[in-house]
Amino acid sequence: MFQALLDSTDEMLAQLEDLIQSMDEPSYRKGLTILNGASIGEHIRHSLEFFLAYLGAANQGTLCYDRRERDPRIQSDPGFALDTVAQIRAGLKEIDPDRAGEQINLDVDWLEGDGLPSTLGRELHYVQDHLLHHSALIKTGLLHGLENPAPQQIRGMEKFGVAPSTLAYQSGLRH
Repeated sequence: MFQALLDSTDEMLAQLEDLIQSMDEPSYRKGLTILNGASIGEHIRHSLEFFLAYLGAANQGTLCYDRRERDPRIQSDPGFALDTVAQIRAGLKEIDPDRAGEQINLDVDWLEGDGLPSTLGRELHYVQDHLLHHSALIKTGLLHGLENPAPQQIRGMEKFGVAPSTLAYQSGLRH
């Protein structure tokens, strides 16, 4: 099951890569009213930083999304964002699927206490779901916030921002 989660996450990141490649820098950086003034690049940065925190936890055993590194280059430079996606995809491929149940400590800065027990599998599902949420927002920004999205940005958007469970349901692969 963890391998399937890794594979579907990689597919979602590949879709994000395709989207970034299709965008010019002004569109990537433009604040959009429909996104409360945020840009598509800002949503991409936010999503990717959760993956970077996750990969750090896979190596260190402790995860805190609140203390993630916030790198403005991801939101302003599509080329740097593409490099970051490639780094994340490579890092996820290095995780042994047998580590799905490996315990990690989830710290939450704004809560008192020693953190919460979690697993690599559970947190990968979370960061994938987090990417899905922001992908849906990105899709809304692209389709309804940009004045003239490029045709290559529209092609292939049917699956972008749609949950793997929804795609499976729609294709008749119900559990």
